[in-house]
Amino acid sequence: MAEAADRQTRTWAMLCHLSALVGVIGPLVVWLIQRNEHPFIEHQSKESLNFQISIAVYGLVGVIIMSAARAVGPMVSLFLLGVLLIAATAITNLVLIILATVSVGDGRPYRYPLTIRLVR
Repeated sequence: MAEAADRQTRTWAMLCHLSALVGVIGPLVVWLIQRNEHPFIEHQSKESLNFQISIAVYGLVGVIIMSAARAVGPMVSLFLLGVLLIAATAITNLVLIILATVSVGDGRPYRYPLTIRLVR
């Protein structure tokens, strides 16, 4: 029975990271539903939620850079910087979600790099 609970805990933690593919809402829902069920799920859902908030902020910075470039005139290099930031953010997000999902599936906690930790 202990193994089944462990498997269920890992499954919820994996779901939390995979739900991040739809943005901040996925990890938020898992955190709100499962945060009191197991410390591992609570920790990983907060980790995923904080990372998705950070990704949203980084993407917003890229959009602001692109908008600023269009506002001041034909600053192609600044516009491209915004596009590259958004693309790098999206690729990083996908890769780290996959790494986190595999890690918690094996029962190891995952800590995202470059994360603004707002939810404690």
